[in-house]
This record gives sequence, structure tokens and C-alpha cells, in this order.
Amino acid sequence: MREAGHAREGAKPRCRLDKIGMKNAETANSAEQHFALQNSAAVAWSFYPSIAPFSRSCSAVVDTGRTTLLGLIKNIFCIAEFLSAAMSARRYNASPVKRGGQGGSPMTLMTTFKVAALAAAAVATAFVAAPAPADAQDTVRWRVQSHWPSASSSFSDSLERLKATLEARTDGRFVLQLHEAGALFPAREIFSAVSRGIIEMGTISPAYIRDRVSVAGIASGLPFAFRNTWEAAYFHKNLGFEEMIRTEAAEHGVFYATDKVYPTEMVVKAPIESLADFESLKIRSSGALQEFLTEAGAAATYLPGPELYPALATGVVDGAHWGAAQGAKSMGLYEVAKYHVQPALNIAGTDAFVISQDAIDALPEDLRDILLNALEEQFWFRTNEYTYKEQIALAAAIAEQDVQVARLPDEVTQHLAATATAAWDKEAEKSEMAAEALEKLKSFLADLGYIQR
Repeated sequence: MREAGHAREGAKPRCRLDKIGMKNAETANSAEQHFALQNSAAVAWSFYPSIAPFSRSCSAVVDTGRTTLLGLIKNIFCIAEFLSAAMSARRYNASPVKRGGQGGSPMTLMTTFKVAALAAAAVATAFVAAPAPADAQDTVRWRVQSHWPSASSSFSDSLERLKATLEARTDGRFVLQLHEAGALFPAREIFSAVSRGIIEMGTISPAYIRDRVSVAGIASGLPFAFRNTWEAAYFHKNLGFEEMIRTEAAEHGVFYATDKVYPTEMVVKAPIESLADFESLKIRSSGALQEFLTEAGAAATYLPGPELYPALATGVVDGAHWGAAQGAKSMGLYEVAKYHVQPALNIAGTDAFVISQDAIDALPEDLRDILLNALEEQFWFRTNEYTYKEQIALAAAIAEQDVQVARLPDEVTQHLAATATAAWDKEAEKSEMAAEALEKLKSFLADLGYIQR
């Protein structure tokens, strides 16, 4: 009669090793098993594929930030479960085995036990020899609130790229936990959340912080200033404008890094054929461009990214800008607005990373260097990539979605250029640093022959 207890029929094994032990005991009476037991080391290793996953689960405690030693101790307890299961299973299945007219050998249990011990040793050896995973306490995890919806091309091309770069260069020691637009904070509150240390990092448009950083209006793009992307990049990096933004952001405990510079171009539902057409438009905009378009006669209003498509589809607005062709295509705007307007309203560093300076200072030196180098590299990589992808996206929209490129009539362009000059001077009134930045910009544009001084 089989004994009651853990090994009774229908009982649930306490762990995966119990199942292996019971199987070993149940099959130990076969001639084939006795033959296999003669090479007990080989049998022990044959158990490893089944045991290894459980061994790893026992050592998963290492992944939760405890010590490797504690993980090893838990493995020892699991091994004890294995041995207990083997003995228990052997007891309830101990029917005689006829070998040459003899009864069941008392060595059968011992042999089974040896196999179990060897299997356990194999697990322990493999566990100790295998590279230990990085302690979770050594992994830096930052919460990142983005202003980009996950549908936006920049969420994947900029934010997910930076995440992958940091994880690859730190062997997984630096992990960004990404949250799309609105997940934790509205777009206009991201800078404050970073400044107060509620989250470590975010992405924003400088248009959202014009009340905190006086040069942010210039950073988000003065209308009709640059004509080519390289000019905006040169102004940011070679003429020192990026450092001016960082100086002001640092007063709020925030490190500022421009993601890329690129053009901002509108999409509209109907062609603009006259100044009257332009002045009748309801346009989704933001920051300095919103003020500029309003001054020029249109009705410009701000809407967060996730609300942009439905507003355009339902006629709440007649036109909008979200980057240029790449942004419009990724957000589905060409489905409801078939006219892509040129020239660009501006070319600027319209997207940026904002990072808690305290969080940067708390990083190990190697991670800090990797982060700062990755951000600098990101600017140049994404600026060039965006320029290339703009051409691809616009060509695809024309070919696949019947989008038309619509150039503004001369009377509209001249009206906008005159309005833009007044908008520039208005930004200079915000602070001495803003006045200095505008002077630097005008001098640069004069050198290029775009304006007269």
C-alpha cells in the first residue's frame, strides 16, 4: 500500500524539482533506468535542462536587488526539496525488482539518491559558474515623461533611440522608463516636474517654458529667420545659443539639451490663395509661433498632441503644425489635411530633453559621461536624420495620400515676413540675455545676406 503524505497519489508537487524527483523514482524500477544509472553523472546532467529554469527562478531574488549569496542559499533550499522528493517518491514506489531471482536491491534507493545529488550538484555548479545578473541596486532607472504621443515619429526616432543607446553603452545599467504624452503630466507641466525632482527627465518644446526661460521663445523658433537647417544647427552649437538656454534652465535645477533642429511647416484642409484666406484660418500652434500667427491675422490656439487629429478632422481647426512632413504623416494629419504649406514657418530646436541636475549629479561618473556624450551625439544624428526623413515622408505623402505642396502667395509671404520682424523684437524685451541672443541672431543673418543692418 502506498503511504499517505506528500507523495500520495493526486498530491501537488511543492516545486518543479519534486516533479523531477517523482519521475525519477517512478521510472527507477525499469531495466533501462538501471542501465542509465550506471553512468550517474550523465544522468545528472540530463536533468539540467528541466531543472535550470527552476534554478533560475530560485535565484531571481538576485534580480530584485538582494545579494548573490542569498540567491545561492535559496538554491540550496530548492536542492533540499529535490532530494526530499526523490526519497519520498522512492518510498511509496518501492516494489521489488527481480534481478536474477533476487528481491529489490537496497542499493536502488541509494543509487537514485546519488543521481538526485549529482543533478543538484549540476544545478548548483551551473548557477555558480554562470555570470550573475547585474544587481538591481546598481541599475539606474529614470522616469521620462514625453510631450510626444507614442504615434509621433520622434517618440521612436528620438526618445526610444536614446533609451537604446544608453542601455547598450552601459550594459543595461542605465534604463529610461518612457511615458508618452499625458501619461504622468500634461506637456506644459513636464519642466516643473523635472525641476522639482518628481521625475528625472522629460521631453518638451521650449515653447512650453517661455514664462520660465526668457530665451525659450527664440529657441522654439523665431518665424522667417533661418532658411536652411544647417544655419539653425550652427547658431545653436557654434555660436553659443545652446549654452545660453542651458544657463537659464540651470537656474531651475534643469539641464537642457536640444534634441534636433528642423523646419515647422503647416498642413491645411484647403489651399491658401490670398491673404483673406490666411486670415480666416483657425490654426493649432504653440509658443512664439502661436503669437506670431495671431499677430498676422489668423486665429491660432494651442492643443496638446493627442487632441490634434480629432480637432483637425472635426473642423475645430483648419490647419496645424506638428513638425513638418514627418510629424504630419506619423500623426495621421494627411488623412484629413491634404495641403502641405511652404515655406517653413521657422527652423528651430523645437524639441528638447530636460533633465534634473540633481539626478545627473547622482550618477556614477561613467554613466554621467555616457549620458552627456549620447545627448550631444543625438543632436547631430537626429538633425541629419530628420532632414533626410523629411524628404522621404513628403514624397510618400504625395505619392500615397494625394498630398499637394502649396506655396504661400507672395502677398501672404510678405505680410508674414513684416509681422515676423516685430515678433523678433518683442522676444528681445524679455531679458538682457534674450536681447543678447537676438543680437547674435541678427548679426548671423546679416552675415548670410538675409537682412540689412
